[in-house]
Amino acid sequence: MQKQNPFLRLKRYRGDLIENHATEILGTCLLLSSNIKREFVRFLFDGDDKVDLADVETLDVSTQQQLGGYGIVDLLLEAPGTRNIVVEVKVEAEETGPQIQKYRDWLEQTKKGEKYVFSLVKRPSDFKIKDFGGDARHTWRKLYDELYNKYVAVSGKQSLLEPTEKTILEYLLDYMEAERIVSNWTPQQILDYARGVTARKALGTLFEQVKEKLMARQPCPFLEPEIVLHDKDWPCLKIGMKSWKGIFGNQGYLNKLYMYYQTTAAWDGAAKGFLFEIVLWHKPHRNNWALTKPKLAQWIAVLRKNNFRHTTYLKGSRELEGDADKYNFSEAPGTISAWSKDRNVSDISESDLRKMIDSRLVDLCVDRVDQHCAVISAFK
Repeated sequence: MQKQNPFLRLKRYRGDLIENHATEILGTCLLLSSNIKREFVRFLFDGDDKVDLADVETLDVSTQQQLGGYGIVDLLLEAPGTRNIVVEVKVEAEETGPQIQKYRDWLEQTKKGEKYVFSLVKRPSDFKIKDFGGDARHTWRKLYDELYNKYVAVSGKQSLLEPTEKTILEYLLDYMEAERIVSNWTPQQILDYARGVTARKALGTLFEQVKEKLMARQPCPFLEPEIVLHDKDWPCLKIGMKSWKGIFGNQGYLNKLYMYYQTTAAWDGAAKGFLFEIVLWHKPHRNNWALTKPKLAQWIAVLRKNNFRHTTYLKGSRELEGDADKYNFSEAPGTISAWSKDRNVSDISESDLRKMIDSRLVDLCVDRVDQHCAVISAFK
């Protein structure tokens, strides 16, 4: 049964203007998820590395706050005495210079610390917000794209969200689409429907055949592979082995080898074809970090020996610049993933696929699975 989006259901019971409703939904998401709040603040400042995001979790979020003679502020994020951020939220209504100026006057006369005024609008225009004391204007389209690309489009970064946060984000993005705040389809995509259905069926069949060959081994060393085919990420076959309990522990998810099909047509795919990824640590897998942390040095030594590279993302979607085995973690990271540097190991490319029959592709996928499973099985 399809999940019902509570943000859409809520609208049935409220007759507010779309501006007010959108403001409340956005504010709720910022309250419920520190990661989404951090990303929203980063978005407001255009990703400026000079802006300190260390205090983002301390920012209080309020909506529709009465300012006396200064009007009503749509969205306010503030750390009293340190940082104050006003956001004028518009969907169908237009911005007005006098209102922006009132927000600036209110901040200057009543607040201490840093003071900012932004607007979030549906459509680009030549409105010059800085002429009225504002700092920058942004569009819902850009917000949608940044949140989607950061946490949904790229599977490795998607994992930085806890499952509940991921659901909240999906509800927010779905709400923006359903209310036509953003448009996420074209007539050409409708015309391509049949091709998409055929491709999805073919991928599902391939994954089933690879799974069948793995599970047919006697005695079977594999856990039940998981086939993932949904509309939010690349199709994937997730594979694990029973013996990996001795590596990753009894707690949590053990299907640590991902076989993705990526495409340049969606979700920021770098190329068309299959990609194999080893997941050393993935916070939503709920393995034991206390068990994992002291093992990282040996695991990464195995990866280097086998010509693999690895990438680590910390809390707040920050990519670790150095190697995980040389970093002193104060808390569990979001993800640690690895790929072979040899494209003949990590990938099955578009050119490979074009010259291959179906049975050969199944065999090649199984061979690549075995190669990667051997690397993981060398972990201790």
